Amino acid sequence: MLVESQRKAGFIIVGPMGAGKDYVCDALCAALEERGAHPAVKAVGDYFYAVVADRHRASLADIRAEKAVYLSELQEVGGSPYFQKNAILALGSWLRMVDPARVPVIVARKREEVEALRLVMPLYTLGVDAPLVERIARVGDRDGVQPTEAQLTAPTEQAAVASLAVADGVLVNDRLAGNLTITIANECVSFKNKRASLLVGPINALSYLEFTAPGIAL
Repeated sequence: MLVESQRKAGFIIVGPMGAGKDYVCDALCAALEERGAHPAVKAVGDYFYAVVADRHRASLADIRAEKAVYLSELQEVGGSPYFQKNAILALGSWLRMVDPARVPVIVARKREEVEALRLVMPLYTLGVDAPLVERIARVGDRDGVQPTEAQLTAPTEQAAVASLAVADGVLVNDRLAGNLTITIANECVSFKNKRASLLVGPINALSYLEFTAPGIAL
């Protein structure tokens, strides 16, 4: 088991498209909620969805529901240095406002985002990865259209792959990994599947909890 013993405030989840970042984020947030440590969740991509929604006078739900229609525009906004900078500034401001009794969980895309946000507070960077062929299939199932070669080689996607290099630990989330088990106990969070095992903590907000019961596993 890979152990991270430095005290952290929360998590940044990174990795390429289709690796399973949202799956890991949802599982982590569910485990925290079950244990009474309420997460505060944001995704860098939410900022870009909000920009596109504002352009079309639509709701975020509308843009997400018709992602295939707006995909090229979302990629254009997400690849813009101007919007990238504003997204990081907005997330940094949000982080500073998070209640210290909550656990920040951020889904990011790029090394630059990770490095900027870790300057705001000590966040554990959790990488999520999977083989390319599996990632392509997952994105196709999710978006209703297979990713093109141009998407897979776009600078933003290459940056997402490169973000794994600055991760404190990496979960391999391929078809052999099986279910992810997340256990919270003694101010720490453990992640375990058949391919990886990580122990992270202590986490600041977990010090507010009474650890008199066994950890909760999902």
